[in-house]
Amino acid sequence: MPTRPSLFAITGVLGIVLFSVALGVLGPQIVRRSSLAVGLPLSSVLEVVHAFYQAEEFMRWRRSPGNPSDGSREPPLADATITEAVESAMGGRVEVVRIDAPRLVPASIQRDVELEYFERPGVAVVYEETLPDDSMVRPANLIMLYMPLDPGLRDLHARDEFGVLGLLGTGQPVERMIRRGAGRTWILFWMTDDALYFLLAPSEELLDYAVEHSTLGLPGPMPATSARSSPSGPDEQIALS
Repeated sequence: MPTRPSLFAITGVLGIVLFSVALGVLGPQIVRRSSLAVGLPLSSVLEVVHAFYQAEEFMRWRRSPGNPSDGSREPPLADATITEAVESAMGGRVEVVRIDAPRLVPASIQRDVELEYFERPGVAVVYEETLPDDSMVRPANLIMLYMPLDPGLRDLHARDEFGVLGLLGTGQPVERMIRRGAGRTWILFWMTDDALYFLLAPSEELLDYAVEHSTLGLPGPMPATSARSSPSGPDEQIALS
């Protein structure tokens, strides 16, 4: 009898081939996603830090009702005071980022900053924008926040510009903008082997200005190794370097 190909056999072979191809393509992604399931999304940490920034900014505005010319504000903090506070809180293993900008004056230090996800407290240095004495504009607030890198925070992850989920590496900055109602906050984040750094500003221009006049060593006002995210959204909007 003449041999004829079996439709069932052909379908089975094609199914095996397609399954093998799909497994080879999607298998590594499945393994990666399952391994990241125990980590923490960067967006969750930034939301907590942003809530602290909003509260600190509001409290600064309440306790500093006057303008700089009437003597109602404290004198700028000395570099030695900032260094002592950061090294004391972080155990002396953290590089102190210095911001030497004519428009930004170190106004206060908040010690023992306790936030969710962090087992130990950190420290925040608050910088205030200087304005002319007759200015009717509210001075802007910029915060440099140092938090310890606890073991549970070593596996922070986010999506890159292609939507691929990945772990964040050390030393590479990530910038994100968070929108709450009509207000916006720009956050520059990076981590080292010992600490997490957060630089928060109410405008993109002020953040760039602070970075440009800091000891971060980043080329130009825009960090060349980071990518800016869109105004809102979950992890998909966080750009990896």
